[in-house]
Amino acid sequence: MLDAQFQEKSFALTSPGPTFEVSGMKVNLFGVYTFLISLLSSLPYYLGLTLTKAYLESLPEEERDNYRLYDDVGKAWSKGFLAATFSYPEVVNRSNLSGISGSCLIVANHASWLDIPALCTVLDHPFKFIAKGSLTKVPLIGQQLTGGKHILIDREDRRSQLKTFKEATSYLKSGTSIMAFPEGGRSENGRLGTFKGGVFSMALRAGVPVLPITVCNAGDVMPTGYAFPVQGGEGKLRIVVHGLVEVEGRKEDEVMKEVRERIISALPRGQMPEEEE
Repeated sequence: MLDAQFQEKSFALTSPGPTFEVSGMKVNLFGVYTFLISLLSSLPYYLGLTLTKAYLESLPEEERDNYRLYDDVGKAWSKGFLAATFSYPEVVNRSNLSGISGSCLIVANHASWLDIPALCTVLDHPFKFIAKGSLTKVPLIGQQLTGGKHILIDREDRRSQLKTFKEATSYLKSGTSIMAFPEGGRSENGRLGTFKGGVFSMALRAGVPVLPITVCNAGDVMPTGYAFPVQGGEGKLRIVVHGLVEVEGRKEDEVMKEVRERIISALPRGQMPEEEE
């Protein structure tokens, strides 16, 4: 159920309060608090990933269940971090997830780093992210991505793009869902950007449906240019799960258009693409 009143409201801070810069990124007082939460939660997160690695390496390859245990550790950390920072998202239409049997291509708009942990609170069934290869250099996140066998891409390298397509299609055909951001990266101004070609062709090649998801106001809670969230997300962060979009007998541009329309239907006004506002 969509909420027109919620979509019309802006949650952007007019003033984030006292701020300072760290390595070119801004941090306000709430950001200091979330940094402390990140620091405190990093040890159990690291231990969870390390123990998971040791346990899975003790098993034969065929018993490692696509390294799902790594993903469970990451989802647990995401839920704990968001709860501790008053940013656990509201979920609308969660019942649409119950209709999923087998794998699907999951796509969402992308305006903030916060989108990723927020999505992890909703997606309980196994899935793999398509993520930038440079993220492997980020502590813990890199361990999560490489250990969990997620798909890493260099968007400037054509060979890497082809490898990503093959890996993602293979996962989808084997029953593991794929999570991708069809804009190809994070929106700088929070508004929905143009969808890149090739993302939806993975679903067509594997013959699986597409699950569109709208992430609301993550860019207001953690805007571009800030190292950490500037405010709590309670009452602001919202995840809207749309119905599956079937791909059988359809062309990629038709599927992409329908998915984009569904994502837009639940976007707050401030996140609308400029031509749609």
